[in-house]
Amino acid sequence: SSPGPSAPSAVTRTGYTGPKGWDPVAELLDFSYDRPTVAQIRAAGRAGVIRYVASGRPAVSATKAEVDTYRQAGLTFCGVWQNGKDRALGGWVKGLNDARDAAAYCTGLGATATDPVYFAVDVDVTTSGQLAAVAAYFQAAASVLGWARLGAYGDFDVIQLLSTATPLGLFWQSAATSHRGNRLHPAAN
Repeated sequence: SSPGPSAPSAVTRTGYTGPKGWDPVAELLDFSYDRPTVAQIRAAGRAGVIRYVASGRPAVSATKAEVDTYRQAGLTFCGVWQNGKDRALGGWVKGLNDARDAAAYCTGLGATATDPVYFAVDVDVTTSGQLAAVAAYFQAAASVLGWARLGAYGDFDVIQLLSTATPLGLFWQSAATSHRGNRLHPAAN
């Protein structure tokens, strides 16, 4: 599974006080291969988009022209970085490298220094060693992007860890990897 299915889906966001003028309870449209128009995004009642921003995935990643179009239309833009489903299990070093790459990629797209970037943990994280690696990955990413801009996409256990052990406040819960008990984390926004 991945944060950007080929069919668009809604991502509800709450509790975020990000880019000026963005409704903190807005819903964003998540899509990968499909490229809906601004009119289609608005017709779906969405305030913006959440798009892949991973250099290793050009077929699904946002382009500068796309981001420019969203900006001109007054839509919110958020990115999701995923170059491999289990990168976060690589801990601090991979978190640092991924955050640097994501920051550079987003800058090239014309994203602002406050546009959120979610980092995907698209695997079941179940052991204490895996959880420690994920925590280190996000601490490293925050050292580059800052906690306010950083978001996490992952299962219940990832959100539980990061919502209690870090100042992170942007969480997108994976349906595919949260199947153990159908648990929805209250911090998921």
